[in-house]
Amino acid sequence: MVNVCSAYGCVNRSSHPNCKEKGISFHHFPLNDQQKLKMWIEKMKRKSFKPTKHSRICSQHFVEEDFEYETFTNRRLLKKTAVPKIFCFTNKTNAQTRPRTSYEFGSGIIQTENCSPAQASSNEVSTQTDENLLPLLLQELETMKTENAVLKSNLKETELTPENLDDYSMNILTGFSRNQFHTIYLFLSSIEKQKLFLFFVRLKTGMTESMMGLFFKKSQSSMSRIVTSVTASIYYKIASVGIWPDKNMVLENMPYIFRLNFPQCRVIIDCTEFVIQKPSDPKEQQLTFSNYKNANTVKCLIGISPSGGISFISEAWGGSVSDKELFLKCGILDILEPGDVILADRGFTIKAEVEAKGCKVITPGFLKDKIQFNIIERKENKKISRHRVHVERAICRIKQFKFFSSQIPYNSLHSISKLIYIAAFFTNFGNSLIKC
Repeated sequence: MVNVCSAYGCVNRSSHPNCKEKGISFHHFPLNDQQKLKMWIEKMKRKSFKPTKHSRICSQHFVEEDFEYETFTNRRLLKKTAVPKIFCFTNKTNAQTRPRTSYEFGSGIIQTENCSPAQASSNEVSTQTDENLLPLLLQELETMKTENAVLKSNLKETELTPENLDDYSMNILTGFSRNQFHTIYLFLSSIEKQKLFLFFVRLKTGMTESMMGLFFKKSQSSMSRIVTSVTASIYYKIASVGIWPDKNMVLENMPYIFRLNFPQCRVIIDCTEFVIQKPSDPKEQQLTFSNYKNANTVKCLIGISPSGGISFISEAWGGSVSDKELFLKCGILDILEPGDVILADRGFTIKAEVEAKGCKVITPGFLKDKIQFNIIERKENKKISRHRVHVERAICRIKQFKFFSSQIPYNSLHSISKLIYIAAFFTNFGNSLIKC
């Protein structure tokens, strides 16, 4: 228990280091001797003071002759005749009341009265100084308020918010210009601007949630909740838009080079993989292990229209799935129309399934039993590869979001399909991949 001295103006308390260094002791009031107690209170000049068994007075208010010491412990005790004598009082005040100069805001009246601290009104500012100093104090208060407002304004301007960034800084942190980000924000109007900004910073820079917490003065758990909630909100908003274009729209916007060589091309497809943190479950390790990457990955199928815009994004699958199996299970075959042409890599051995739908798949040829291709076959393979390469360029744009270029944490896998879809969707906001 902390002992506090009851003498007026004394700030000694047993927990203070200075009191321990100076050897200040704290003593009980003589509650059993009313005459002596009355004498103590008179010396303290606290007539209305009623000490209890918890009240104490420190040794600094007694002279050395008032003490005696135990033989073995050397503990300091008060003599029965001891009376406190050392106090510090001012000439103008006593221990109970003191004159205060009070100024009531708006009244223009200065009053002086005797009051205790508990009686001070809540709408007054009290001071023990001379009346002439009051206007100076009020002026100083207004100056400090103005300085505080300026400092708050300057601090706000240095914060990492969309409003404080130029185009260059915004592009580095989010991958978009200020105008593009503002357009996205207006489209996703249900999401707070700062939270949307934090989400794209996480996606673009690949910073960990703990690192972002340091930059934006938030805890790691807060950053995790923001990213998770914004991911869900964005995904459900853009998934309802639909990015698979109408066939007539594809033909109308088809670049000349495609119109010349593959006029019925509807989509160019390829698979891509993203390295993930190795799962602890052996079954998950087996499902996600990719022989191609020699690592645990998730895999998805990306399709682009001949004009270069991403038009199909599949769910994320375990890295062990083959290109053919992913194509057949991702749902793209269901939305193709008879007569559509698909450009794909030679790993997509889907000719029979596509032709059963009334469509056609064009891939570079296989050597099979040949030593090399003839001139016509080489030219055809080169033409197909030259047109098919644009889907790989589109995938590179997705991986410019550095969240996908490093190992994806295991705790992010529950929303990985949504994150890939969001990144792929917003790459369409960039410049066109193919010149018309």
